[in-house]
Amino acid sequence: YLNALDRVPRWTHETVDTVMRFYAGFTGIISSLSHSNLRLARVLSEKDALMARLAASEEQYRRIVDTSADGVWQMDAQFHITYVNQRMAEMLGYTPEELIGMDAISLIPPDEQTDVYLRRDRQQRGKVDYFDRRFIRKDGSSLWTHVAITPIIDTDGKYQGSFAMVTDITGRKNVEEALLLKNAAIDSSINGIAIADLDGILTYVNPAFLSIWGYEEPYEVLGRSVLDFWVFEQEAEQVVLEIQKYTTWSGEMEGRRKDGSPIPLQLSASIVRNASDAPIAMMASFIDITSRREAEYD
Repeated sequence: YLNALDRVPRWTHETVDTVMRFYAGFTGIISSLSHSNLRLARVLSEKDALMARLAASEEQYRRIVDTSADGVWQMDAQFHITYVNQRMAEMLGYTPEELIGMDAISLIPPDEQTDVYLRRDRQQRGKVDYFDRRFIRKDGSSLWTHVAITPIIDTDGKYQGSFAMVTDITGRKNVEEALLLKNAAIDSSINGIAIADLDGILTYVNPAFLSIWGYEEPYEVLGRSVLDFWVFEQEAEQVVLEIQKYTTWSGEMEGRRKDGSPIPLQLSASIVRNASDAPIAMMASFIDITSRREAEYD
């Protein structure tokens, strides 16, 4: 046994110390790897939780966008539509699938397309923009909208397209156009037309009114009492009271022109009411009947 023991290699103290240091270091590495694995597992778990939260948030955002009362769409830098919600498609009369990939410029009247490029120049500089825009629906009718558009800029500062919220204002535009038409009709009427508040103070007169009474500019008459323009002011006051009481009045009266001369007029007046049927003003139309009076006397 002793002879066999003598043949077994013996380590020096230095070798033993080296081996012990190696195993101590190796144990440390194993321990560190184990700790790192635990940290990695924790990070991966947190990442999974974060991805789940992001997915839930994205789904919630998509539901909000898809059910929005306003149209939502996204375009790339060449105006190709990359996303539309259901409301935007309905407003334009298309399905979302029909709109994806379509050139958005084709939905805008040709005479208004230059403005699109001018506004893109602003967006390329990172400017948020707000404006009214007319689109052409699939059936050819007009869709008036108010657009709030935000540029999409990547991390390198390069313009990648835009994201827009689109509100249908066709109803409002139709009302505005109808009002403009009525205003134009009143302004161009050959009959004198005046509007006064319920106290009888003039707030509007058309050009024919000024011509009949011999005035040149509206400021000469606006803000004055309607009683100032009649030969017989007491008679005019009685007419105003009857309009206020019975809402309408029609008859002949003697007007007093700017130079003081009389002028025979046919007057038709009524109360103007708002949408709630409350009286808000008085409106009157005047016709110069001088020629008719002269013919009667002849």
